[in-house]
Amino acid sequence: GLSRMMVTAINEDYRGNIWVGTWGGGVTVFSGDDILVYNKSNGLEGLNVRFLFEDREQNMLIADYFQGLSIYKGNHFLTYDGEEFLPDNKVWAVSQDRKGRYWFGTNGGVAIFDPSGKGKERLRIFNESRNNIGNNIRFIKPDKSGNVWVGTYGSGIYRYDLKAERFYFDTDLNGILHFDRTITALETDRSGKVWIGTNVGVAKWDPEKEEGYVYSQGDGLAGNLITALFTDSKGNIWIGSEMKAGLTRHLPGTDEF
Repeated sequence: GLSRMMVTAINEDYRGNIWVGTWGGGVTVFSGDDILVYNKSNGLEGLNVRFLFEDREQNMLIADYFQGLSIYKGNHFLTYDGEEFLPDNKVWAVSQDRKGRYWFGTNGGVAIFDPSGKGKERLRIFNESRNNIGNNIRFIKPDKSGNVWVGTYGSGIYRYDLKAERFYFDTDLNGILHFDRTITALETDRSGKVWIGTNVGVAKWDPEKEEGYVYSQGDGLAGNLITALFTDSKGNIWIGSEMKAGLTRHLPGTDEF
C-alpha cells in the first residue's frame, strides 16, 4: 500500500512503473505486483512531495516542499537545495524545455538550469525583484510552439518565448482570469491551446488568435474551483474540481463537456 494516505503527485516512468508522491511519506513505486517505498531509510531526503517529473535521460526528478530537489538516477538519489541552483527550497513544479534546460518553479521564482552551459550561463533566475514575474510559481508547461507557460499564485500567467529568451505578460489573457490571478492548474492541448485552472472555472486561451473563454458550471463543469487538468492520449481534456463528482471531460475540437 501507500507509504502515506495523502497523495500529492503521480507519474509514470519509461518502464511503465507508477510513481506516487505523498505528503510526509516520500514516494511509493508500483512495478507490476511489486511495491517499493523510497524515504530517508534508502536515500530520499524529501518526504513531502509536490511534483514528479521524468527527464529525457529517464531520471525521475522529485520536487519537495521543504528539501528542494531529489533526482533518482536509477540506483541512487542526488539531493540539491537552494544554495546550488534553487532560489527557494519550496519546489512546486519541474519541467524541461526543447533545448534540454531544466525549469524549477519555487516560492522564490523560476530557475532555468542549463547542464551544457558554462559559468553564469548554467543558471538563470527569474522572479519578482529581477523580472517582475512574481515569486510564487506553481506550474510550468512547455507547448509545441516554443513557448513555456508559467502559472503563479497571485501574479497570473506568463509566457516565455524560447527564441527571444524572455518573458511576456499578456494583458488580454490575464484579463479573462479571476481578479485574484491565482492559477490552480495548467495544461496545453494538441492544438496548442492553453487551459488554465482558476478559482472560478477553467480558461481556454488560443495563442494564435489571442482570444479566450472561461468555462464554468453553467457550461457543464462539475465545479468552478479547478484542482487539476490533464490531456490524455486521445486529446481529451480532463478537468478536476472540488464540487459534485469532481471530474469533467472536454471533447477535443468542441465546446462540449
